[in-house]
Amino acid sequence: MRELLGEGPATRAELRAHLVKSPTLRHLATDATGAGADALYKPLHWRGDICFGPTKAGQTTFRLLSNDPAWPGLPAVGEAGRRAIELYLRSYGPATLANLAYWLTEGLSVPRRRLTTWIADLGGAVTTVSVAGVQGYVLTEDLDGLGSVEPTDVVRLLPGFDPWLFGPGTADQRLLAPAWRALATKGSNLVIRGGVVSGTWRARGTDIEVAWFDELGPEPTAALEREAERLATVLGRAERAPRTV
Repeated sequence: MRELLGEGPATRAELRAHLVKSPTLRHLATDATGAGADALYKPLHWRGDICFGPTKAGQTTFRLLSNDPAWPGLPAVGEAGRRAIELYLRSYGPATLANLAYWLTEGLSVPRRRLTTWIADLGGAVTTVSVAGVQGYVLTEDLDGLGSVEPTDVVRLLPGFDPWLFGPGTADQRLLAPAWRALATKGSNLVIRGGVVSGTWRARGTDIEVAWFDELGPEPTAALEREAERLATVLGRAERAPRTV
């Protein structure tokens, strides 16, 4: 990994191709792409070896930290844990203890007891709130802004493995029904409506094909068309109106 990344940022596919060339590391090549890739990359992130790099042709890249003069090195565990919780809540709060455990206990093997200790250590910086009867945590400084947020039925087309879902976790049934969890964990592109996974989509040339989950009601055709136009603007290309498959 260091050998290839020493030449600059690389995508998962490029890392896989590099591993295939090594007789002793070839068995890891399949772990470099797809849903199982976390098992290969996470430890390297934890140890401060790599971080995300700039996108390349729309694909995520990784780069070495050792040659980055801005990298201060790894902090102490307690300091890092509290900081990780603050950053997580800033992105995903209000977040439940289960959400935090998904990210830090299941993902990083932090003992749950230590996790709750870190939350307690943050004291007044974190406030407990209830959303639809579910207890969660939020940064106290974000309370005023969150209090003014209004519900929305906005539709978004997200890429596979998007942090919007993989931050809280695919087990969070408020966001994703268990019946469709496998689609998300396999990296399907997701259709979001009102903060809930409501279908999948894929691009075929300039066509966008949507597989809407009928259990969630009628397909919002007009909203999907607006989102396709927005996506086309973001990507700088012409997308046709979505069609159901």
